[in-house]
Amino acid sequence: MPDDEFFMRRALNLAARARGQTSPNPMVGAVLVKNGIIIAEGYHHHAGEDHAERIVLKKAGRSAQNAALYINLEPCCHWGRTPPCTDIILESGVRRVVAAIRDPFPGVRGRGFRILRDAGIEVTEGVLKDEARRLNEVFFTFHEKNRPFVMLKWAMSLDGRTSTDSGQSRWISSEASRRMAHRMRSWYDGIVAGAGTVLMDNPQLTVRLSGYKRRQPACIILDTTFRTPPDAALFKAERRVIIAGGAVRDAAIRKRSLRLEAQGAEIIHLPTRGGLVDIPSLMQKLYNLCFQSLFVEGGRHVAGSFFKAEMVDKLGVFLSSRIIGGLKPASPLLFKGPLSIKDCPNFTIDKIKRSGTDFYLEAYPV
Repeated sequence: MPDDEFFMRRALNLAARARGQTSPNPMVGAVLVKNGIIIAEGYHHHAGEDHAERIVLKKAGRSAQNAALYINLEPCCHWGRTPPCTDIILESGVRRVVAAIRDPFPGVRGRGFRILRDAGIEVTEGVLKDEARRLNEVFFTFHEKNRPFVMLKWAMSLDGRTSTDSGQSRWISSEASRRMAHRMRSWYDGIVAGAGTVLMDNPQLTVRLSGYKRRQPACIILDTTFRTPPDAALFKAERRVIIAGGAVRDAAIRKRSLRLEAQGAEIIHLPTRGGLVDIPSLMQKLYNLCFQSLFVEGGRHVAGSFFKAEMVDKLGVFLSSRIIGGLKPASPLLFKGPLSIKDCPNFTIDKIKRSGTDFYLEAYPV
């Protein structure tokens, strides 16, 4: 119904206000409607705090009797750090629940809807389902594919280069694009880069935005032989640092790994392929460590490794107005690709917008 879509879109907009703040929980907004009028609304702010449904129904109190509750995700029906939302919905007297999509979390997956229906509450699901799934793409990927969601980002010149022949890459993109990239970093659990990027650019790999006071994403460096300098800029921020490398094959590698551990880094030993960290093994390890999302932005070898492993869920590309030229190849991706154009991976461009003097493109695999 048109009204259902109107109120659901409001719930989705509310949910999006908490982007980057709810992990490992999804973003959820709720709108309580009575006689066609919104009487209460809210959204889940942080993991461990009240869920959207509980916030709204507490606000409404007795006014919730016979109202309709709009939520962009099936209500939870299990105890976590907070009580089940189905409990307070049943107590509230709400007569109808309209939800966009089922929760993929194993402890829910339709059980929330069944509990409400068994109690006589009318349940409508599927309203703006695609938009709801896209909003919580990280949450769905984590629970359906049992691995973190991967966003691969790069900036390149108009002629497709990510650096000059001397290796210089600062700054290809505009200041507006760099601010946008920092905001994007804040939405993810971990920022991934390679040791080559650390050695070449010595980046901080942090969120640096005016007034930003939320948690810093973890820094994850792929470094097969632990070449990362102990005095690298990435150690200056207060956040989790993980160095993922290969097996310790000699005393020199062991000494370097111990030095990084002394700096506070968590050391992970993983299988390697062709001198690079094995991406499926990395993803399994990070899934076990409860990383739901990764923002991959450092190094063409790293980007190519994720591509080759077919573990890229989304592309974010900043296209600069600069022309760099040069004699050395400087593709944003370095991996052995297909020989034929028809065999190349295909992506759907979902978004194009201006970003300062640049264009920003967002794409998903077909």
